[in-house]
Amino acid sequence: MKNAWLFPLAVIRPHAQRMLFAGLCATGIVLSISCGGGSSAPTPAPPATAVAPAAQGAAVVVSSIVATTEYIPGTAPLSVAYWSTFTVKETGGASGATISTILMHIQNRTPPVTAAEKTYTVNEKITSSGSKTYTFGLFVDAASTTVLLNEVNFLVSYMGDNGVPGSFSTPASTRISAPTPIAATPAPTPTPTPSPAPANCFTANGNICMSMAGTVTVSCTDVIGNLGYAIASNCSANVPMNITTGIASGQITVKVVMGGGEDLRTTIVILPNTAPGQLTAQIPTARLSGGCNSTSTSHNVEVSDGPNPGGRLLFAGGVTSRSICR
Repeated sequence: MKNAWLFPLAVIRPHAQRMLFAGLCATGIVLSISCGGGSSAPTPAPPATAVAPAAQGAAVVVSSIVATTEYIPGTAPLSVAYWSTFTVKETGGASGATISTILMHIQNRTPPVTAAEKTYTVNEKITSSGSKTYTFGLFVDAASTTVLLNEVNFLVSYMGDNGVPGSFSTPASTRISAPTPIAATPAPTPTPTPSPAPANCFTANGNICMSMAGTVTVSCTDVIGNLGYAIASNCSANVPMNITTGIASGQITVKVVMGGGEDLRTTIVILPNTAPGQLTAQIPTARLSGGCNSTSTSHNVEVSDGPNPGGRLLFAGGVTSRSICR
């Protein structure tokens, strides 16, 4: 039996090999042979399974907040409009986002504590690392509070392009500047009501209804006949006046007497029972017989409240005039 250990294993039948290995393993002699019941080669470890990185969502913040207020004219007591301009920015750089809503919250921390807020539906997309600037207004009726609110906060709700929702709340309040006081509107100056029109403007102390406010100007152009002489003239006039009495009829008739039974006249229509003050009657051109007389330095003028004749006479008399012949 001692020489049997020298037999090569290849010439030993398989059944005998198994018997031999079993015996050797039982005696503890074999050191380089695996004595397990399976294959002698080691089983390799399975390959590691790759784990996909977690999806990274958008990161949205609010910055550059400027908050102001203004009083709303025409309200008593004055209502207030609160305006805020701010920037919404995506800062993550990995995903764009759709801004869903923005809540604007204003408040006053000092007693009496008062607050107001409004949610704005936006539904606007910003790209990765992109931004948008908004201006929102919130109106507070003075009927609800007369306290000026002085702080503003924002809450932005959004959805990242990868389907991950998020929100951002401003970590600190932004101070709202106080509104500029509205200057008091001065009371309108009442229109003086003219005294009742006197029946007679001419008194011992002079005319109490009106006065002439300057020189009357008469301008004429000669009409030349076949023989080369002036046979007529086309004349117009300007009559400056200051009427301080109420014109009951709403009609002023101005007449410049030109001689020979002829005159230049015009009618001015105003609101009844008003005193026009200073005005200039511009009398349109009329055809008069005879040529222009440039030496005339005075004309008779008549001014009436209503028609002439027939109206209340406001002025009648000679006035300084200037005649221009063209």
